[in-house]
Order: sequence, then structure tokens, then C-alpha cells
Amino acid sequence: MECPLCNGLCVMEETCTSCGTDLSDMGRVMDYDDDYSAYLNIATQKQNDGDVHSTKENLCYHLFFCKGCGKDLTAAIVEI
Repeated sequence: MECPLCNGLCVMEETCTSCGTDLSDMGRVMDYDDDYSAYLNIATQKQNDGDVHSTKENLCYHLFFCKGCGKDLTAAIVEI
């Protein structure tokens, strides 16, 4: 299973609930853990992503950011 956003198979087009500005996909949440997180094995990182079900339920958590008001949102993306 692979994340469709990580692999460029689709683009999530959502707007901020606070100001209506388009949200920007900032990538996987776990890539922000430290300087080397983006280079680590995804399966290993999922064991420490804060969701004990993410591996079993094939979820990839992404960070979305609103450039209009600075609000951020974490969303679970279903892997395909």
C-alpha cells in the first residue's frame, strides 16, 4: 500500500475552515520529527506516529497549512 499524496497520484484540494484559503499539503507529519525523518523507512516510522492502527488501517498522516491565517490541520490519508 502506498499513499496517493506522497506518490503524486492525486492532489487534495481543501479549503481552510477559518478563512477559506486553499490548504497546502506540507507532506507527511512524521517527516517533521527530526532532521533525518524524511529519509527513514516509512514502515518503521509508522510504529511511532502516535496511531497504533495506522499500519493495519493503511493510513498516512499529512500536514496541511493555510497561508491565509496560519492554521494547520492533520489529516489521515487512506493508502491505496
